[in-house]
Amino acid sequence: MSERPVTVIGFVPAALASLAEFRPDRSVILIEEPDVVRKRGVRAAAADAPVVREFGMRGLAPEPAAAEDKAPAHS
Repeated sequence: MSERPVTVIGFVPAALASLAEFRPDRSVILIEEPDVVRKRGVRAAAADAPVVREFGMRGLAPEPAAAEDKAPAHS
């Protein structure tokens, strides 16, 4: 039976090296916010890390209050 992948939310360069010590190649799914990806070179680091199986970016969810503010008023 193959191991399930682990999901890492948030990029820490040292974590990829540490995970490679005890996780098989292509066993980590890395998720990070788009601005961090741009500013810290996450895409290149993920591509260079054999342990990374998938790389994705997450967006910020709107605040619940913001959605309520935009809802039409009922009379």
